[in-house]
Amino acid sequence: MGIGKEETDWPEVAGLEKDGLDTTNATPMGSATADNKSLKDDSVSVRTAATVLQKTSWWLEHSVFSHVWSPQILILWIVTGIVVVLYGLMYLGPTMDPLSYLHRAPVAIVNNDAGYTTLSSLTNEAAALVNSLTRGIPMGTVFTQGLLGNDAIRSRLAWYNATGITHDSAIAQVDSGDYWGIIYIPSNFSDNFVTNLNLNTSTPVAQTQMSMEYIFDQGRSFTISNFINQIVTASVTGVTNGLALSLANSTASQPALVKPAFYINPVYLASGRMHPVIKFGYNLATYIVLLLMWLGSMMSVTVIHKLFIAKIPHLTGVKVAEGLPPARFSSQQIVAASFLLGLAFSLFHAFLAWCILYGLGGSEAFQGGSPVICGVDGLAVPASLLLIFQIVSSGGIVDHIAMPGFMKLGYAFPFFWGLHAMKAYMFGSLVNELYKSYLVLAAWAVGATILAMVIGSLKVSKWRNTKLASEAQEALTVLGGTMRAV
Repeated sequence: MGIGKEETDWPEVAGLEKDGLDTTNATPMGSATADNKSLKDDSVSVRTAATVLQKTSWWLEHSVFSHVWSPQILILWIVTGIVVVLYGLMYLGPTMDPLSYLHRAPVAIVNNDAGYTTLSSLTNEAAALVNSLTRGIPMGTVFTQGLLGNDAIRSRLAWYNATGITHDSAIAQVDSGDYWGIIYIPSNFSDNFVTNLNLNTSTPVAQTQMSMEYIFDQGRSFTISNFINQIVTASVTGVTNGLALSLANSTASQPALVKPAFYINPVYLASGRMHPVIKFGYNLATYIVLLLMWLGSMMSVTVIHKLFIAKIPHLTGVKVAEGLPPARFSSQQIVAASFLLGLAFSLFHAFLAWCILYGLGGSEAFQGGSPVICGVDGLAVPASLLLIFQIVSSGGIVDHIAMPGFMKLGYAFPFFWGLHAMKAYMFGSLVNELYKSYLVLAAWAVGATILAMVIGSLKVSKWRNTKLASEAQEALTVLGGTMRAV
């Protein structure tokens, strides 16, 4: 028997002839089968790899992305996407609809109207006409009931009746932050209304426009105070128009009873603006200056890292650390020196930020005090995320009264209290709470400094111990090799 010319993938084996088998020199059957199977598998593997290379050769040859793409890039892609989403949610989420939260903003009305005190000087007929027209209800009470008794008006702000306090007390309560604003109705409110009627009096009475005052603190939050002002103005206008319409209907049979000028502008709402924001840019400056100081601190940290920390071997893998302080300097001294160097950078950047504000606004930008300088510290990505969160949660863009409740977490961070102090210095707003800013900022400065120095000292000490242990191990290895050689 012979294999003859039958085709096979098996390679020729010693002792295998074309026409038959040489049993003398033939390899044992079991061993030959195993070897041939292994060779066949290797051949298939080579053909498969060649096929893959042939199919992907164009991609490998003509596309640069096949050479730069890696799983690490995919991870980086995902992480950076998460960072962008966090930035967007922190920046846009809490400030998307501030008007929907203004129902929590406390606004009060103080009705100090003394009523119709001048009726005694009128004729009995004129006094009776006034009583008939007003049903004896003072105009201050009409407005108070119109504002506090209207559900549509009450649902837009948190209205309170603070009647009984004086004008000075109203100013003090707004100044201390108890209310965002107070509508103050003076004692002559009803008497001024009487002057708008054509009454038969023995002596002519000059017409006096009815007026009330809205006291508010603009420096507390420029954006929110403007929103609240619009709601208050619209509410007073609505009650005023209702009064004018009711009066017109009541005097339809005697249209000449009311002087025409009354219907043009029945009630004037005077502005009692406190701590004014003279220019729009000053409002932005309250947190932009803090933002620049934070960014300056981040840059100073980066500089210190590049010049010093990046040379530490256990962080960079560099075996020779050039330019590091000698061992005679303790780790605490090294960290303190680098911290002071970073602080110098931060103070320099803060000084530049203040110079920009002072150069653009001059002394007009600081109505409530003098400039101050404070700084913060951080690392690149965490510091950036923390910065965005603090900008939003500090109330620099929109006050907490118009944001979700969880944004009050900003109370715990230095940016909120720095902004608080900025508004006190620039506008004189909430000066009574300035001491809180000093305490919180001082606590952050001291606590962060101590923590940073402790962590930095531990890192330097750990690196030095690791380096000494490594050098000792190398010395023992060399000594052991020398002894074996001897």
